[in-house]
Amino acid sequence: MRVKHSLIKLTMLCMVAASIGLSNFAVSATKIMPLGDSITGSPGCWRAYLWQKLQQNGYRDIDFVGTLNGNGCSVSHDSNNEGHGGYLATNIASQNQLVGWLSATRPDVVLMHLGTNDVWSSRPTASILNAFTTLVQQMRNSNPNMKIIVAKIIPMDSSRSCASCANGVVALNNSLQNWANGLTTSNSPITIVDQWTGFNSTADTFDGVHPTDAGHQKIANNWYPAVASVLTGTSNPTVQNCNWNGTIFPICVNQSTGWGWENNKSCVGRTDCSNLVNPNGPMTSSQQCNWYGTTFPLCTNTTAGWGWENNKSCVARVDCAGLPAPYGIK
Repeated sequence: MRVKHSLIKLTMLCMVAASIGLSNFAVSATKIMPLGDSITGSPGCWRAYLWQKLQQNGYRDIDFVGTLNGNGCSVSHDSNNEGHGGYLATNIASQNQLVGWLSATRPDVVLMHLGTNDVWSSRPTASILNAFTTLVQQMRNSNPNMKIIVAKIIPMDSSRSCASCANGVVALNNSLQNWANGLTTSNSPITIVDQWTGFNSTADTFDGVHPTDAGHQKIANNWYPAVASVLTGTSNPTVQNCNWNGTIFPICVNQSTGWGWENNKSCVGRTDCSNLVNPNGPMTSSQQCNWYGTTFPLCTNTTAGWGWENNKSCVARVDCAGLPAPYGIK
């Protein structure tokens, strides 16, 4: 009988320990809600590219959340989101739809790309901003420490959408920073991310509104610095590559010495890379490229050719290093 009781107690202790472990895991993961319309949800593959970029750079204690699950992207990712095709920010606010979504998912961070359908529906800029204010209040009611990242939305091609759409987007975007300045707090900051600059409504959309695959990659690259900033301390990210005697490898996230295999790629331990003699070693973002008299930043993640990082064109280190004097790496 004593043996039986001991087994019961041991089983109960294991169940409690397991439940505590699961609870702690859930708390440690930062919940990120991608919030928007069809640009975010149908299929919204910028979410996939952003997830991939975060994972590759060491931000792994994250959980994309939402009541929707959008697939259809070639990149494996956490596809939960709140990208509701055709929805207007003004309607989401007036109908209190966000309240239920927040209650179901309890995010710590919201990435919001909203307003496209409002502009198309000729809603005044002031009405859209009032709706945004309501949404911010609802986010903070759900979580007083909510980190809120709001996009200057991508441009629309008036010839393929509505005659006033292009100007309506500009009017909204130009108002966002002042709006954010009036609402941001130390506990719940509002960060504005410029998704408009450098985005071509002809080349980067397939219909004047919705992004192509290249457009989705631009959007993901623009989100990344702001998201990484709020996640700092969640993990130990590494964004640099290593110039290993002329060959570019990523610097390992999970090991400091030797060679590793991460994200299906060979990687170099940071200590070993740092011991190399210049111009080899870690590739810092402070260097620039003199490209035949015009200065561009050196790419951090693009290893060959031209890239688009941090909302700017950049040159891969190997291509810049191959330029004749007096051009090349500065």
